[in-house]
Amino acid sequence: MFNKIRKGTAVLAACCMAVSQMLVFPGHAADEDLPDFSVIGTVGDLTAAQTQAVAEVIYRGLENHDEYIMLQEDDLPAFAYESADVEALGCLYRTVIANYDVGVLTVKNTMTYTINQNGIKAIVPAYMVEDDVYEEEYDRVTGMMDEIVSGVDASWTASEKALYLHEWMAVHYNYDNVIYDTKEEQDLCHTAYGMLLRDQAVCEGYAWLYGLLLRRVGVESMMVTSLELNHAWNLLLIGGSWYHVDVTWDDFYAGHPGLVSHESFLKGDDGIRASDHDASDMLLTTGKPVAEMAVSDKFDKGFWSDAQSVITPYINGRWMTIRPDEENPTTGWFSSCGFDESLGISVIYDVMSLDQKWLVYNNPGLYYNNCYITAYYYDGFVFYTTPSSMFAMPGMDYKNIHWLFDLTEEQTALGSIYGMHIEDDTLYYYVSKNPNAAAKEYAVPLSDLTAQLYPDSTTTEETTTTTEETTTTEETTTTEDTTTTEDTTTTEDTTTTEDTTTTEDTTTTEDTTTTEDTTTTEDTTTTEDTTTTEETTTTEDTTTTEDTTTTEDTTTTEDTTTTEDTTTTEDTTTTEDTTTTEDTTTTEDTTTTEDTTTTEETTTTEDTTTTEETTTTETTEPEDPVKYGDVNGDDRISVVDIVALQRYLLGEIALSEEGYECADMTRDSKVNGFDLAWMKRTLMQWYLV
Repeated sequence: MFNKIRKGTAVLAACCMAVSQMLVFPGHAADEDLPDFSVIGTVGDLTAAQTQAVAEVIYRGLENHDEYIMLQEDDLPAFAYESADVEALGCLYRTVIANYDVGVLTVKNTMTYTINQNGIKAIVPAYMVEDDVYEEEYDRVTGMMDEIVSGVDASWTASEKALYLHEWMAVHYNYDNVIYDTKEEQDLCHTAYGMLLRDQAVCEGYAWLYGLLLRRVGVESMMVTSLELNHAWNLLLIGGSWYHVDVTWDDFYAGHPGLVSHESFLKGDDGIRASDHDASDMLLTTGKPVAEMAVSDKFDKGFWSDAQSVITPYINGRWMTIRPDEENPTTGWFSSCGFDESLGISVIYDVMSLDQKWLVYNNPGLYYNNCYITAYYYDGFVFYTTPSSMFAMPGMDYKNIHWLFDLTEEQTALGSIYGMHIEDDTLYYYVSKNPNAAAKEYAVPLSDLTAQLYPDSTTTEETTTTTEETTTTEETTTTEDTTTTEDTTTTEDTTTTEDTTTTEDTTTTEDTTTTEDTTTTEDTTTTEDTTTTEETTTTEDTTTTEDTTTTEDTTTTEDTTTTEDTTTTEDTTTTEDTTTTEDTTTTEDTTTTEDTTTTEETTTTEDTTTTEETTTTETTEPEDPVKYGDVNGDDRISVVDIVALQRYLLGEIALSEEGYECADMTRDSKVNGFDLAWMKRTLMQWYLV
């Protein structure tokens, strides 16, 4: 009936047994809506409809915690007791277990089934916990997953949700190198359940849990396995294309939370092969070769690609990361980043750089040629590490950096700081001899750092007291001479809709003099200057998908005989060659000038001038949009492009035809100083910090 498909890692054991009564657990209602199984596609020679029908039966059986999942129903295809049919059924069974919550407590790599004269009659699931505690444990485990995804913002794009969960897992979990005493304990490290219980697992556990978390936030994925690599990872479906993600190998710095690689995050086929995933037998759990999937390299150069530190959500929909300098690898750039998922374009604003050298332990003359700065945005502050100290700054205000603490002499004897993260108002940092050595964890409650984080808190309280006394004096006859002067400067940064940034600088000076004669004179001048520039350039019909076709001529014939209860291990090798792409599109700027003078005599003068210029250009180039601002053609807009345009205008360099077109920011077929000014405003408005 079925053509033979290539075997995965599971073992299929046939057991002839009588069908006893079916156990039904009431915790999962049978009338709940089923998930959409279309992402599974087809298995073997089954049609898509047959595949979904069998997947539904398996799902229902696992949902009800059935002892037997009956297959010989009128509306289901028959599965003969032969190799191809058994293999097809096994692939579909493993896929349902790996992709949906109902399988989280089920053994995935072994399938037992019953047969009769008509073929395979039923699947006999093997559960990891006893029947009497199954419901309680299922609720506990799914609750843990709910807690993990609670930090995901529903407004994020699919790639941002995938990034957040990638970072969360790399920070909170470790690779499991333990040799356990029993087979059951050893098998557990290959499961999502084992990862949740132990905070560590092997590649299969990473991939299994990552897939379940992604599905909870609306991102479909499939598990990929390779016998050549003895490894497993994920293939994510975003915008109709597939992308590789390997959390296991990106969690390269075991035991050093906060140090996270991104070499295997949202990569195309060539990108994932460049990170040591060079295998010819990449298969989905359905048995389908990855080479037959529509894998895209559109996100290969995302802003995350060369980051070695955890990436955290920042402000106004942006992300905060540390990016190594391209020319000096020990220098890290503190960057505020955004990503246009539809175009695959990153926007990167480098706020400040810091050159720190991590010395080789006991070899002070040598240092690592890498950037190991770890930064974490939390509660309005960017916390970051140097080899021996911890610092913080409000947002990315590099002019207002607070020293928090240095390593003690005892800690310094252990090495340097490699990794840091913050959770539940506690700062955790890790000290070791090198980034791959065993690290010692230290924890500092943020409440212990209040004096360093808020050094002006005492002064603020005194100022408040003085203000209260001054207000009382204005309404009361006083026999003392009191002179109080208040200088208050307030600056507000406001971000409005339509990507319009408004900056309001308000200076208020209040001079109050009270004398014995109970004469109060109050001169109050309020000056409000609000300048916002709005020049709107709208480009219609420019949403473009970069079409990259990877052709892989791979002919593989493989007959694999598997052995019982095969699990997956892996060799962890990661390279560190990455690039970063950043491009930007700016939507609108508005210029408003408002001068207001107010005195105690309630005389108000208000002059308001509003200028709005809107230019709309329609483009019909769906396959290769012009990346305006990317003068040097590196798929990003940065200070480098501004410098290139300045040099062109000074006659120092020439621009290519494509570079000239990208430099025409005003779309008037001319490149001049207006384009340079527009490019500068583009970066400033996108990332006004």
